[in-house]
Amino acid sequence: MKQILLLFFFLLAVSFAATAQDAVPQKDYEMKTLFGQPVTNGGYGALSVGYTRMDGRNTLLSGIKGGWTISHKFTLGLAGYGFVNNFSYVNNADEKALTGGFGGLLFEPVFWSRYPVHLTLPLIIGAGGITYLKDTPAWYDYQPYPSSAFFVIIPGMELELNIVKFFRIAIGVDYRITPDIELKDVLGNRLTDPGVMRGFSGHLVLKFGKF
Repeated sequence: MKQILLLFFFLLAVSFAATAQDAVPQKDYEMKTLFGQPVTNGGYGALSVGYTRMDGRNTLLSGIKGGWTISHKFTLGLAGYGFVNNFSYVNNADEKALTGGFGGLLFEPVFWSRYPVHLTLPLIIGAGGITYLKDTPAWYDYQPYPSSAFFVIIPGMELELNIVKFFRIAIGVDYRITPDIELKDVLGNRLTDPGVMRGFSGHLVLKFGKF
């Protein structure tokens, strides 16, 4: 976990340095200052669909994100996702499923955005909830669904393509960092592995807005 965070922040620092060099042409020797520089504002909204593994099962992730983009280089916004690892779950069919959601603040540096293909490093810091669904065929054998809340940090990396001025497509990967999850039945039996929410996921993002 610590190694992943260190790698993310190392890439962030290197990319910032590279962006700063690329932003100023070599022939431009005018002194730059902290204040008084022109700032362009924009923003976008996006739909995302992804894939991961939870509790040994294929899991669908879907969600939305978006925010305010400053000078084509940084987006500050919000993101939210839902997930389910049993696509055919039916109540009263003696089946089980994990489902829930998470979201929070989005911090997204954008590098070399004027090029057709460029890099972003989204970081989500927030919280979520997960529940374990399991019904039995008999209505009188009903048990309440256990659930748990958790804190989450999700560093990621996306390769972004400029399709047209108002539309971009991103393909990316991220890693969910959470504390141990405690999901137990009424008898105190553990239902999932404590690290059930931790893991990599891949996703496709469709972005619409002013970039």
